Amino acid sequence: LFDWLNSITSNKKDMRKDNSELNGFDSFIIARGLGMSESTIGFANAMNQSPHLDKHTHYAFYYSGIPKHRPKSKWAKVAKDDRLKSFMEITGLTKHKALDAIKALTPQQVDDIIIDRNKKPKKTRKRK
Repeated sequence: LFDWLNSITSNKKDMRKDNSELNGFDSFIIARGLGMSESTIGFANAMNQSPHLDKHTHYAFYYSGIPKHRPKSKWAKVAKDDRLKSFMEITGLTKHKALDAIKALTPQQVDDIIIDRNKKPKKTRKRK
């Protein structure tokens, strides 16, 4: 993946000579990688508008259209939210629904829910 991105953006070595079938070239992932830089997002958007084109055309467009440069952007990473796991356990919500709920609530409200739940003793069943 990074070999393909480097070929397109920084070293400009045409990888079609070594790999005529473009094995390992995934148009979606390449577009996603190029979409993380302000200087190449327009190219990624243009190819996202044309998903019917084959990967040879995608590569040729990127390779010939994007000038040689060193992108300064890094791959976006999901920030860890320790409150998410606690909130999911307390509420019994799925990750997706818990994220929606956390977005709807203020950080203070989420903290209050977690703290209140942790203060209450858990109910246990009496054995007979």
